[in-house]
Amino acid sequence: MTLISLTEKGQKVISNLDDWEQSLEDALQSLPENVLSHLELGLGSVVSTLQKKGHLVVSEPCLGCIYFRPGTGDSVTPHYCELIQKYLTHKASLKQCPEHAPF
Repeated sequence: MTLISLTEKGQKVISNLDDWEQSLEDALQSLPENVLSHLELGLGSVVSTLQKKGHLVVSEPCLGCIYFRPGTGDSVTPHYCELIQKYLTHKASLKQCPEHAPF
């Protein structure tokens, strides 16, 4: 078993990210629906362009990944990841993974 923890600098980075996330959420909630839909299309285009140029890796959840083994565990951790060799909760299997490898 390996135990890791963030440095003081890492703790500050996480704190700043939490603040940034809340600020972004507040700003987006104030936008009208039609503006949000245009923003979503624009951001999608930016992400697509960066991905095609190799500047961005878009991670995906477990479903559809070659390492994912759904329904092979117990009721608490029903899924298994062959890559990290660990059973996962359903909630964990919905998170994005930079190691996602599609079928």
